[in-house]
Amino acid sequence: MQKTKPVSKLVFEAVLAIKKEIDSQPLQRKSIPQLISPYPFGRNILERNFKDITGKTIIRYQLEKRMEAACELLQEGDMNIQQTAIRCGYRDQANFATDFKKIFKLSPSEWQRNYFDTTNKNNNESFAPMQISQQIVQKA
Repeated sequence: MQKTKPVSKLVFEAVLAIKKEIDSQPLQRKSIPQLISPYPFGRNILERNFKDITGKTIIRYQLEKRMEAACELLQEGDMNIQQTAIRCGYRDQANFATDFKKIFKLSPSEWQRNYFDTTNKNNNESFAPMQISQQIVQKA
């Protein structure tokens, strides 16, 4: 296991700001250069420290947050899978399904069935989509 170097306060704050930006706008597809451009640090420094602090690469973190938002959209039931894919910034539903399955180990339609089956079995209690999704991610 590799020891990580202490992070400077400014780098730490930059990483937290990048994380906050992703968290607040998970469906906005920003590239790494766009995310890091406001900060006076090199890409490698920010990417390495982001992973050290969050345990995930920027790309993986963005993808997980985008897919969590997709779960929320699917839970609402106002959009079908294709519309959800488009809302999440995908031109192709197959690419969306591939990324979704990469995160949750289920296709979007399998996730929907699982979610609605679980909800119906519990007398239509409202479950946050992330309760189910987080369990799946943690098992991965």
